[in-house]
Amino acid sequence: MKAPNYERWLDPLPSGLVHRLKDEIVLFTIEAMAYFEAESRSYEERNNTLLAWIEDRWLGHSNKIYLSSDIEIAASVILHKFGWISRWHEKYPELEGLFSARPQLPAKKPRRPKQTTQYQEHDLLSIEYRGLWHCAFVQSIEEDSGGRWPVVEFFDPVFRSAPKGSELIGASARGRIFDDGKIHRQLYGLYGLTEKPDPAAQVTVLKSGFNHPPEASRLAAPIGLYALRNLHEVPAILSSGARYLDTENQNK
Repeated sequence: MKAPNYERWLDPLPSGLVHRLKDEIVLFTIEAMAYFEAESRSYEERNNTLLAWIEDRWLGHSNKIYLSSDIEIAASVILHKFGWISRWHEKYPELEGLFSARPQLPAKKPRRPKQTTQYQEHDLLSIEYRGLWHCAFVQSIEEDSGGRWPVVEFFDPVFRSAPKGSELIGASARGRIFDDGKIHRQLYGLYGLTEKPDPAAQVTVLKSGFNHPPEASRLAAPIGLYALRNLHEVPAILSSGARYLDTENQNK
């Protein structure tokens, strides 16, 4: 069967949106295809995880850079191209023909897109996720042959609206519980956090040159340098962090 002409739907859309969404979906697809046989998670479970991530990252907040319709069309077409099912295509009659057949995962893993980053050491970041703002401090920028990425450490407080940098001065670090039962410091390399400003408007630089990293004296020493994670793993990072729930720095 002849492959659909995906560019027919993608060319009229903003190129920055298409490029970024494609890279994020490709990175998810590569990881999914690598672990299908090793894990019990089914195709449907992974598909739902991917759709939830796109919803939260690109559509789940009010300060979007791109139109929701453009995001939904671009996501639907790119999802189909790489073998995933969309939840938005039925809203757009022009996509009816594309989804007349169930999409198929590629026979071979796609080529990993090389990622770089415009973020810098000591950037103070906020990440909006499901109505809450989580903050992180860029400890360093690392690189190898696959690209460059920021290494971040999360602050413990979680905010109900976008915080100011001054609210993070002296705030505790968020750790992670390991098998020894202790809460250790945990740093993450966020592969795929590339452009400033973030095209999805989910990640915001609150302040550059912020010289107040998370206060980590209550935490045990880190195990290893950092954990390298793709950007779509941010929800798992946020849900797995061991927080002290110190509310004195949290806004209401």
